[in-house]
Amino acid sequence: MKLDEWNRFLYKLDTVQSLSYDILTVLAPKEDISIKRTLKSNHYNHPVTIDYNNIIRDLNKFPTNSYVNTFLLDRNLKILAIGDPISNKSIGEIYINLIQCKQ
Repeated sequence: MKLDEWNRFLYKLDTVQSLSYDILTVLAPKEDISIKRTLKSNHYNHPVTIDYNNIIRDLNKFPTNSYVNTFLLDRNLKILAIGDPISNKSIGEIYINLIQCKQ
């Protein structure tokens, strides 16, 4: 889940002056692990939906490739960017630039 890296990325977003954004993390665990305990131990304090049955992926026909299961949406839920800003730093910069432009 790379929660520590997500925390760092979201902290970076928080430090950008006048940046306003909302985040929702949807987790679809493959194993029966204690998600709440993992979130708490990693100090992940952002909204989380746990989708044990992959309903969101199935309804939206998302691919199983985790690198394309991260989306930046505008306030009208239009997709602005697709890609994992944690695994690809240039995508992270694209996300930050797009958020700044939409302010």
